[in-house]
Amino acid sequence: MPTLRTGIGLKTMEITDKYDYIAYKSYLGLDNIMQACGFNKNKLSDKFWQNVKEELERTKTNLVCIRRINPYSPNTHLVAFYSENEIYPSNQLNVIKEEEKDKAKAVCVLLNSAIFLSYFFLLKEETTGRYIDIRFYDLEEMNLYPTETSTVKKLVNVYDKFKLQEFPSLREQLDLNFEARYKAFWVEKRKKQLTLGEIEHKPFPLRLKFDMEICEALGVSIKEDELKRVYDMIVKEMIITRGLKRD
Repeated sequence: MPTLRTGIGLKTMEITDKYDYIAYKSYLGLDNIMQACGFNKNKLSDKFWQNVKEELERTKTNLVCIRRINPYSPNTHLVAFYSENEIYPSNQLNVIKEEEKDKAKAVCVLLNSAIFLSYFFLLKEETTGRYIDIRFYDLEEMNLYPTETSTVKKLVNVYDKFKLQEFPSLREQLDLNFEARYKAFWVEKRKKQLTLGEIEHKPFPLRLKFDMEICEALGVSIKEDELKRVYDMIVKEMIITRGLKRD
């Protein structure tokens, strides 16, 4: 059955046919795989497979979002993913149950937006590492679930336009000069060395276009320069947080 183990490395919101797979019953060759893994049972019981099927049934969905995110990683591209076919994701992902496919697509768009990222960095749980939990009650507090049919339709149009577009790493979406700005900031703070002027903040054009169209769909009046300032504030938070946390 189709599953998704992780959202790491996925560059598009649409993940139809980009699945991993999970066994829900015994199959030819399983004994060899169990032996190679050092599994000490000769056979998995019928009860085991029944439990697997029940768990898969509870988790099946078209929409998931990352459960623990490292926003500084070059392999983190997007937060939420949608599949036209139902998938049975691992516990590394938050399952979002939404039977209406259009609404699920609209939520996927919003969870990948600058609106979500702003909420996320405001509400994020402080940890001792770079991985930050995206908690269910955080998602509820963000109030990012569209209810009006007209708004859902507009967000679906945004989804259809960008669903197969490949986004670079999240940090590069927000600032193509993220790594250079990070190093310059902490050289100045830790080594008391002045850098040769401020490095330009430069968001990735696809990210800017994506968020501008989301804002238009939501009826939010915002200029590109204003949105760039939002990105810059998020980037500054990322630079400080990444530098203070242990790996």
